[in-house]
Amino acid sequence: MDNSQFDKMLLLVSQKLGMSPEALKNAAMTGNVDEIYSHMDKDSLDKVKAAMGNKETMDKIMKNLKGFK
Repeated sequence: MDNSQFDKMLLLVSQKLGMSPEALKNAAMTGNVDEIYSHMDKDSLDKVKAAMGNKETMDKIMKNLKGFK
């Protein structure tokens, strides 16, 4: 994934959450997951928390995100 693809993904996710791309990126970069969680419906939040609780899934996510700042 290159930076333009990452920016498109950021825009899509931010729209789905009802946040600006800048607010989403800032919350992610500062580790303010509660700000992100507050914009999610319960079903989505449950899925994210389940994924975060799975080491193998998180390793895959982190590997794919490596290099983006």
